Amino acid sequence: MIQKAITKYGLAFHLAMLAAIPSSLVAFVSEQTLGGVVLWLSFFAFLWIFIEPSIRPGEHLSIARTRVCSSIVRDPVIWFLLLYAVLAAVRWLNSGMEMVYDPEKVAWRVSEPLMPIFPGSVGKVGFLPFTIAVGAVVLAAGLRHAIGLGARSSFALSGSFIVGMGGFASAVCSCVGMNPFATDALQGFGVVRSPSIGVLFAIWLLVGIGAGVLAEARKWRRGRLFYCIAIGGNVAGLLFFSSPLVAAAYSIVAFFFAVFCLIWLARVSSSGAMVRNLVFLTLGLLLPAFLVMSFSNPEFKKTKIDLLNPEKAWNPNVQNADAILSDVSKRLWLAEPWLGTGLGAYKFKAPFVVRAEEWEVIPPKVERAVNGYWTLISERGNVMCGVMALVISLMLFGWGSRCVKSYMSLRYDEDADAFLFACSPEVWVPLFFLPLLAVQGRFESVYSVDTLFLALTALMALAIASFPHRQKVEKLKEDN
Repeated sequence: MIQKAITKYGLAFHLAMLAAIPSSLVAFVSEQTLGGVVLWLSFFAFLWIFIEPSIRPGEHLSIARTRVCSSIVRDPVIWFLLLYAVLAAVRWLNSGMEMVYDPEKVAWRVSEPLMPIFPGSVGKVGFLPFTIAVGAVVLAAGLRHAIGLGARSSFALSGSFIVGMGGFASAVCSCVGMNPFATDALQGFGVVRSPSIGVLFAIWLLVGIGAGVLAEARKWRRGRLFYCIAIGGNVAGLLFFSSPLVAAAYSIVAFFFAVFCLIWLARVSSSGAMVRNLVFLTLGLLLPAFLVMSFSNPEFKKTKIDLLNPEKAWNPNVQNADAILSDVSKRLWLAEPWLGTGLGAYKFKAPFVVRAEEWEVIPPKVERAVNGYWTLISERGNVMCGVMALVISLMLFGWGSRCVKSYMSLRYDEDADAFLFACSPEVWVPLFFLPLLAVQGRFESVYSVDTLFLALTALMALAIASFPHRQKVEKLKEDN
């Protein structure tokens, strides 16, 4: 029994740790430490994928290994993710960019990386993005090819719980006045600010809502407590570490997704299961509400309420700075369109292209553009952004392709009139999350959150793999 449980859920839990621990720890440890954690988690998950993948009914372990290896080799997404990881490794190793003083010209300049013909980075800035790219390869391979439907549900619930615990810990640190948590919690839209990590909690909040109804449908009673904590922790992280308008937008999206999931649960299980899930969902939501009302300081509450007003959150000062910094980013990109300024070099090179009159609007130390798209392309250039866009496009194409195939396989089924409810709720998370993320990127440098790429890979791989297969339609009904 224990061996069977380890075989079925061990890999799923390892993948959950790889997907969730970086998002949970991003606010607590340095980039170098976090990168090391991601590498070790990727290594153990990689070994588990090829040593003991999930075994299908009637299958031996050796056959399962062969099946997983062959399916990974045939997956174009894995190969393009691997290409992105190789380029990220080159960018990390090709460091050396820094501000140096040129005594001959009596001026400061930005030094070139070790190999100027390849993507470069500032100091050790490229290490964490490289490890994230490696983790994304392992995560996509495991979720898409090495675990089954029940194990994916376990992955989603475990990952959401881990990130939720990080959200609670971060919110508590903010309540007691510990920096940088306290200062990050007070920020809204702005020019000088760290990238908002609240988006990570938004992803895992939606994943956790879907995982909770799946656990209830499968009668995983022990999962209810994990579900409750996952919801509460991710809501707390979203409220504390997102600008109020962004937190409100994601909360509205989460509400509609929760309503959809409850309707789905009532259809595939019973009204009693829906009520139980609603109770634990409500308990989870009461936890961050209690934390905000009881322990957060008055300044936090006032700031969050004030910045719900779009005129205050996106005031003329921010709009002017956004326009100027976007123009600065465009100049930097046009100067180095293919390789970009180099990862982390925006703050070094931007002052050299800022005009004298523009300093009156933007701050003295320019870290990044307000617009996340301009920050992304100006630092990474066409090459890195192109490969990243290709990977994301392949995942979106894979999602659409699997959606069509699943619909075609279910169209003669009794549930064909309600295709939305014939699939797992995790399938539809990208439809709720990605449009809002695309809009958020226009107003915040959200894509500068390095662990976001790993979380998005988990989201898309989980959604694609959760579509019912043609030969598994009847089994899906039995499982539900």
